[in-house]
Amino acid sequence: MLQMDQTMTKGKIGKWLVKEGDTVTQGQPLLEIETDKVVHEQESPTDGVIAQLLAEEGANVPVNALLAIIGAPGEEVARVEVGTTPEPQVSVQPAQPKATPSTTTVAPKASPAARQLAEKLAIDLTEVKASGPGGRILESDIQRYIDLRGPAPIEETTRLKASPLARRLAKEHGVDLSAIIGSGPDSRVVRDDVLQASAAAAEAPVIETPVLQQATEVIPMGGIREIIAERMTMSLQTNASVTLHTEVDATAFVELRRMLNDKLQAREVSLTYTDLLVKVVANALREHPRLNATLTDEGIHLLPEINVGVAVALDDGLVVPVIRNADKERLSEISVQVRDFAERARSNQLTPG
Repeated sequence: MLQMDQTMTKGKIGKWLVKEGDTVTQGQPLLEIETDKVVHEQESPTDGVIAQLLAEEGANVPVNALLAIIGAPGEEVARVEVGTTPEPQVSVQPAQPKATPSTTTVAPKASPAARQLAEKLAIDLTEVKASGPGGRILESDIQRYIDLRGPAPIEETTRLKASPLARRLAKEHGVDLSAIIGSGPDSRVVRDDVLQASAAAAEAPVIETPVLQQATEVIPMGGIREIIAERMTMSLQTNASVTLHTEVDATAFVELRRMLNDKLQAREVSLTYTDLLVKVVANALREHPRLNATLTDEGIHLLPEINVGVAVALDDGLVVPVIRNADKERLSEISVQVRDFAERARSNQLTPG
């Protein structure tokens, strides 16, 4: 498992692109690895035949763990028990003769994965020894370079593109180069960028940090307020909270309510917009069941029932009685339940269940 960046400690096996017995070539993608940032294809470090896959799809594997064994065609390779690490066979390649210096700088050839990894870790590709066809730098070459060099200093891994003059001016004026978007070629920070940032900092008003006042009274949190705090915290931990703001033309929605209320007038039922929204949300969850889910340590649990909570404001807090199986209830029944819940909540007569 290659380390994609300095903070990566493990990766998830997303999908194997080969199977045992397949013939592979150097630089060929072998599998997809999911990290907390990207989905990345790991390449084969050599030519050969896949003798054994040591990690299953979906497994979380630590950095530098062995993922597969590649043997030579026709070679009998002893199978390894999953969870153990065999001794790697290191092949020593003869040193390549140094190229005669040229007046023209040619960018080294590298695979997309190798180039991406080098950019993330601020590695100069001209310092990396290539092992791919035609002098092409592979991802495994980058990893080998990292292993030989050892951990890079923080300053190097976060190196910014800036001219020497810009660096000197930034040091003199106390300007943070990482906060500047360079205007030079390839976003390089140049002298004018530093001078403009320094001038802007000098003109910026000084904002005094307010002094926190000592509380004159502490009100113990108990009863309904404590329960509300616990449930809100639990909701944030077990659900993916998303707030979406959009504008819609509700003319037809208003007309629908008016038409339904005309029909239900004889039954003394008056639908509110809340009643209609409960039904709309329930139908949407039935159509998109993956939204009706909760998050646990085991994964995402899809829920069999569609229950919709309706918030009711009280003098000392907020309660959310639930309309159960809202997708199966008639609108008139939803309206009766919402009114009943609101009245009982305000008179402190709600019971769990």
